[in-house]
Amino acid sequence: MTSHPDVDKVTFTGSEATGKLVMGSCTPYVHNVGLELGGKSPFIVFEDSDIDQAVEWVMFGCFWTNGQICSATSRLLIHKGIKEKFLARLQKEISKVPLCTPQELLEGGLEKTSGRLGPMISKKQFEKVTGELASIDEDGLLD
Repeated sequence: MTSHPDVDKVTFTGSEATGKLVMGSCTPYVHNVGLELGGKSPFIVFEDSDIDQAVEWVMFGCFWTNGQICSATSRLLIHKGIKEKFLARLQKEISKVPLCTPQELLEGGLEKTSGRLGPMISKKQFEKVTGELASIDEDGLLD
């Protein structure tokens, strides 16, 4: 479809490798192209930020779709002057997120369960996430 001469615009969200293929297929026709290639959706909290408001938006960005969309908040950049206060407030809000199993959602939907967050979608995904978490030191930095 990207190489069809009647296409006016192509947008793509995905990996850089696939984005290069999409861009290449559009080149002969000089299509208008928009690419979103692997952004990490950072959320920046400045020293003068309203902490309650920032926590509310982080909760939305991280948990609204269980982090399974490309624009889900995946990195928090917090000013060191408010780090402890912000993280304590965030931890308090995270502890309020009710958990459920996928089966509960399948059987009753959101109307019949108070749960909003469940386990990883697969063992492979669980291993990927726990591997990434294991590579983070106590200051929140990757090894």
